[in-house]
Amino acid sequence: MKPETFSIAKIIAFAAAIAILAIAMLGSAYTLSRFMLKIQREHTVYAKGYAEKTVRADLGAFDVESRINDPALANGAKRLEEQNLVITQIMARSGFAVSEIEASLPVYQRVTKKINGKDTNDLDHYELCTTITVRSRKINRLAIAAGEIAKLIVQGRTVSVLPIRYFIADPEKYKLELARSATQSAMTRAQAMASECGGRVANILSARQGIIQITAPASSETSDYGVYDTGSMDKVIKMVVSLELSIH
Repeated sequence: MKPETFSIAKIIAFAAAIAILAIAMLGSAYTLSRFMLKIQREHTVYAKGYAEKTVRADLGAFDVESRINDPALANGAKRLEEQNLVITQIMARSGFAVSEIEASLPVYQRVTKKINGKDTNDLDHYELCTTITVRSRKINRLAIAAGEIAKLIVQGRTVSVLPIRYFIADPEKYKLELARSATQSAMTRAQAMASECGGRVANILSARQGIIQITAPASSETSDYGVYDTGSMDKVIKMVVSLELSIH
């Protein structure tokens, strides 16, 4: 019995020693991985670069809502067509080509009479509406045309001239220039940070371009989905580039 008891005790002790050794090895591996991770993090720097460019819009547009109220649908449609012709003639005199003018199909709705503030089924009139849009690169003529059309109101015409919108016809042509400038800005910042730590930038590990913002001058407006100002003729295109770099 004694030899057998001694043998079992040795086996238990040996197993316990193996378990302790395994735990120690795992602990050492974890410590080493944490150490390597710390070294890796200490040798990585993140920097953001910013660039902007002021440009002038080269495309513009505005809408004119043309409305007619008439108790007879056919007569109202005829009057609306005549009023739309007056509007498009003003646009043409302002220097816009037929290809730059677009009119939507007329729409109408039936408006019923009210008695003591309550709706009835009796027809009062039809309201007919068309939207006429001019879209052109002749942006300096847009305000002149819009002003002339607005004068139709004093003639009894039911027109609404909506605000002029200004666009950049091809913003893509500025993106490469901005990306280069923003990346250089980020690199300069990264080099400054690395220098303070006694190192220097080695490689770019990753780069990410932010959403482009097109704002009015002196505007601080931003959005996660991007801003596109259409109210001002002059615009500022802004770009941010984020870099992850290794240093040594």
